[in-house]
Amino acid sequence: MKITIGRAPGNDIVIENRTVSREHAKLSITDGRIVVTDLNSSSGTYLYEDGDLRRISYHEVSDNDILLFGDERCLVRDLIEQVKPKHREVVYERNPLTGEIIRK
Repeated sequence: MKITIGRAPGNDIVIENRTVSREHAKLSITDGRIVVTDLNSSSGTYLYEDGDLRRISYHEVSDNDILLFGDERCLVRDLIEQVKPKHREVVYERNPLTGEIIRK
């Protein structure tokens, strides 16, 4: 599953903030792995880790990680939950014991 994030209305997740590019980033979920890719955004995509911000262009993350798109702070899990449930349920589900996102 791919989730697009940006300011433009065609994205899966629309963030109405001038610091977020029209097509800012993409989350790709494959076989339980979550990878965030910055789409050459103006203000960058950052991973909040151990109290520090690290600019990333391509990075594997967990659903508990916090990302910054421009100056918008987002929990990866919340981004995944915002996507239409019908779209998400077709291919993936959350393991009730571990909370991990797994392929059906």
